[in-house]
Amino acid sequence: MGFAFSARVIGGFLALLYLARRFKMPALLMLDAASPAGALGYGIGRIGCLISGDGDYGIPTSLPWGMSFRMESCRPLSVFTPRRFTSF
Repeated sequence: MGFAFSARVIGGFLALLYLARRFKMPALLMLDAASPAGALGYGIGRIGCLISGDGDYGIPTSLPWGMSFRMESCRPLSVFTPRRFTSF
């Protein structure tokens, strides 16, 4: 997890504090109400990273629940996108 995840957490926290103040709710009540959605979103994001093979590699294993990822070079999509879609 990089700085993008940290920025989302901090931004979401500040947005929830702003909304709590705007709707005159206790801040902890607003954070408690939003925490299940945050946990669900994080879980879905981690499953998406696992499915795409986005760097969720551990150490090599011979255990039955180990997974293998094909290590192929990927072509960058922006190189093969037609110019009419990318130029403004």
